[in-house]
Amino acid sequence: KKENYSSDFGIVQIFRALGGILAPLIVGLVIVDYVNWRAFTLGWFFLGIGFVFFLFLIILMRKHHSTDEILFNRPRRKNLFIEIHLWKKIGRLMSPVLFLTFFLFFVEAFFWTLAPLYAETTNLKAFGGLFLTAYTLPAFLVGWLVSSFTKRFGKKRIAFIGVLIGSLVLLSFVYLPDSIVSIIAVFVASIFISISLPAINSAYADYISEAPQVEGEIEGLEDFAFNIGYVLGPISAGILADIFSIPVAFSILGLFGVILAFVLLMITPKSIDINTEPSEL
Repeated sequence: KKENYSSDFGIVQIFRALGGILAPLIVGLVIVDYVNWRAFTLGWFFLGIGFVFFLFLIILMRKHHSTDEILFNRPRRKNLFIEIHLWKKIGRLMSPVLFLTFFLFFVEAFFWTLAPLYAETTNLKAFGGLFLTAYTLPAFLVGWLVSSFTKRFGKKRIAFIGVLIGSLVLLSFVYLPDSIVSIIAVFVASIFISISLPAINSAYADYISEAPQVEGEIEGLEDFAFNIGYVLGPISAGILADIFSIPVAFSILGLFGVILAFVLLMITPKSIDINTEPSEL
């Protein structure tokens, strides 16, 4: 059901965050003094487990296949130009949520690039390991709560507001001391930003349920947005940290988020309707 999409994606985020929290801890137990064959063997072991779950999922999907005739009988695109036309049309309609998706994964790549360096080069000392945890932990905690917020305020709106508040906190990073205060600031910022991802993912699910004939195009645009975020995030993080400093880079990231969220709140319509004519398919 559409009203459950937010809670469903919140649960997905919980398991995703759990993997992000446990993976460094497990690797840290294996890597004592230097990287050796054990670390790579462990990586292949978990990759094998993932492949087994993938096969299980395929079998499960075949047993419980969908009866939705629209999804099974989607028209095949006649040529590449029709596909490009659909991408342009749908991308223009969905541009607010696509920009937000880009930013969310841009932030994630940005943090995973600079957070370890910041912890190593500051006075956090024994608390250095908590810096990245402060960013990843909220995604595990708030996944249960997203649905209650989206039902009350709307999916897109709560996603934009979450990014706005989180970015405002991040904007102050350059003025914070290299202490536990900076860790708390990252934790608070991440709480609000972590609300945004399952909220906006549930919006994508709404669009697909309303326009299943262009499901592939919607998913493709979403994938394109977060892949671009993952590509540009580390590049931007490195350039900004090199030109200025790591704290300034985090504050610039916050400024970018504030501007983006404010603009999206102003221009995004309450409802985004994806309508396609049969001739366009």
